[in-house]
Amino acid sequence: MKTTEVKIDCESEAALKALLNRSIGTLLSPHADLCHGSSVIAVKYVSIPLAGEEKFVVLECDWKETAGGYDYYSLGVRLADNPKGITNRRRAWNHLSFSLGKDQTVTAVEVLHEQIVFAQETVCYDAGIRITRQDGARIAIVRQESIAGLLEFAALPEDNEWLASDLETRIRYD
Repeated sequence: MKTTEVKIDCESEAALKALLNRSIGTLLSPHADLCHGSSVIAVKYVSIPLAGEEKFVVLECDWKETAGGYDYYSLGVRLADNPKGITNRRRAWNHLSFSLGKDQTVTAVEVLHEQIVFAQETVCYDAGIRITRQDGARIAIVRQESIAGLLEFAALPEDNEWLASDLETRIRYD
């Protein structure tokens, strides 16, 4: 049986480590999809401002297919000078600004991994991250299982836990 394995690259690891011991309180995206009755928010990419700096950790996801025709998702994380897709943050109405409450220090970041066994192939890939803050809040940002290559996170803590419930921690930075 063939195995396809896709992990985040070194640049992504460095960007995730940049979150440690930094305060975060907001997630930004140029657009979002919301469903009535659900706290789950879907975005093409999300930017996390690092408090006190003009730097952003940008996450994005892309749908891909193995040579055998099986779906997987490619997670990318970058450190950037600007939020992706947002040209003017001073105009609050032109993008999603999702408040996580008061800025809190990040104490841990986990890379969440998924393994799917198909008839002919096993596919393993990094499917998202989970951020733990000093106040105990855990925010999961994970792949949406669709060809749109969207990321999902949730407004309610229990829904964040549910989003990551089928994923395993591959790496934990703290």
